[in-house]
Amino acid sequence: MVRRSLCVVAAVVVGTTALPAQEFLWAGLARTVALGTTGDAFEDGYLLEVGIAWAVTGRDDLTVQAGAIYGGNRLKGAGGTVDVMGLMVGVGYAPIRSTIVEPYAIAGVGYVKRSDFGSGRGDPGYYAGGGLHGRIGDVAGWWLEARYLGAGTSGERLELLPITLGLTFPLKRR
Repeated sequence: MVRRSLCVVAAVVVGTTALPAQEFLWAGLARTVALGTTGDAFEDGYLLEVGIAWAVTGRDDLTVQAGAIYGGNRLKGAGGTVDVMGLMVGVGYAPIRSTIVEPYAIAGVGYVKRSDFGSGRGDPGYYAGGGLHGRIGDVAGWWLEARYLGAGTSGERLELLPITLGLTFPLKRR
């Protein structure tokens, strides 16, 4: 199952590199809120996120995105931490184009691994959310986003709500 998930993520990432119009790189730092049963075991933590987005040919409101996440949360009462790492691919949709602020929605899938006390567990993951993106001249932009991030199907399910502030860097000028 893990190998199959990694192969699917790798195929989508490699496949998206053939898209002709590269749009932007992004990097962000999130405060993660642990939800559900994850919230019973984890304290709030952080998540670093980096990635690249490509415009879908003929659609300036739709992007294909590939990214990596890394973060950590403290365990409640156990004195340790849980590291969260993953590769994600998805789509972004920005229906309102503006020179000031653009709202957008995102959704995707990937592979998320969490490690604690020397052991690790990897599961298929998924996310959905939305946010706002603004420009800082022609050289950068900012984004503020909230998304639901889930991994696993039962038992030791991971559920986080990252609230992220980050920067974007266009790879081509509009």
